[in-house]
Amino acid sequence: MHQRTLPPLCERADPAQVPLDAAHIAQQRLLMACLDAMPTFVLLLNPQRQVVAANQALVEALGLSDNSTLLGSRPGELLHCIHALEEPTGCGTALSCTVCGALSAMRACQQHGEKVTQECRLMTTQQGSGAIECEVSVSPLSLDGQGFLLLSLRDISAEKRREVFERLFFHDVLNTVNGLQGLAKLLIHEGSIPPATEAEYKVLMVGLSERLSDEIRFQRQLLAAERGMLTVNLEPVSVLALQRELVALHRCHEKTRDRQVAVGHVTDESLVTDPVLLRRVLGNLLINAIEASPAGSQVTLSCSGFDDRLIFEIHNVGEIPERARLQLFHRSFSTKGETGRGLGTYSARLFTERYLGGSVSFTTDATAGTTVRVALPRRT
Repeated sequence: MHQRTLPPLCERADPAQVPLDAAHIAQQRLLMACLDAMPTFVLLLNPQRQVVAANQALVEALGLSDNSTLLGSRPGELLHCIHALEEPTGCGTALSCTVCGALSAMRACQQHGEKVTQECRLMTTQQGSGAIECEVSVSPLSLDGQGFLLLSLRDISAEKRREVFERLFFHDVLNTVNGLQGLAKLLIHEGSIPPATEAEYKVLMVGLSERLSDEIRFQRQLLAAERGMLTVNLEPVSVLALQRELVALHRCHEKTRDRQVAVGHVTDESLVTDPVLLRRVLGNLLINAIEASPAGSQVTLSCSGFDDRLIFEIHNVGEIPERARLQLFHRSFSTKGETGRGLGTYSARLFTERYLGGSVSFTTDATAGTTVRVALPRRT
């Protein structure tokens, strides 16, 4: 197939040309009527991926009276993507843009001259969940010999959220329920098992019921957090006691297997925070680190004080591949390659940044391994 020459990612059209293209397209009344009749968000882009027209559904969703303020922008800039302004050259030129489904679809459409559809995960600076998942379809369009891109966006966030719910909730919860049922059946046969074994089964049942309750609470918390309705309850928390509790809990976790979980350096002070959310954040990140660690290695949980912050660190010897690094905190992205999973890092950032007033970051390389940091403000 003929390979077309694409404009450089950073190249933008002559500023004087954009309004001329927009005026020409506005005169195409049949085209604009068709775009306005579409229920999805639709953009018409020039070869440099800049907006020259938008349908009424998108204009109204953005709270605008017309599309004049959109002209010349790129899709990520309109949707407030967190990476859109990382580079002076704007949307499509940051390192994270290399894994953007929308950019990939646009470039593929330009290169092959045919419709391309891909999914796109987007983290935004807007209030609310800060996460958009959409299906992006891009088609070539020629008007009077000039080439444009017709881009439509269909919000599939609800579908992806349901997919996550089904895979995590129904799969994990059903496994736990099956475990409870199996133990219950064994216990109802009185006298058929030794007293010591019966006591062991009862302890296991308590643990399974607590896990079931915990899973339900997590889904409730996550839904409330995405809707901006999660209640934060601040109280003093002993950092040392919290660290020891988490490590002790995860040493016995089924995912630990032949890995070690240890407490590193811990500052001996109290932190005013929401203990339930903090346990959830650190627990999810700890499980991720355990799963990413090779057999026989150690995961370490530490905490140090710096000025007005306390920084929790979770370290493991594994390295995160570059493609995974760029999507690590996206909802439904999983480093384990399982569709619909990956809520651990996403929820950790959501809870920390929107409700605990902190931040989540990480460093990773082949020599030093991976360290995830949760920085929280000291409160009095």
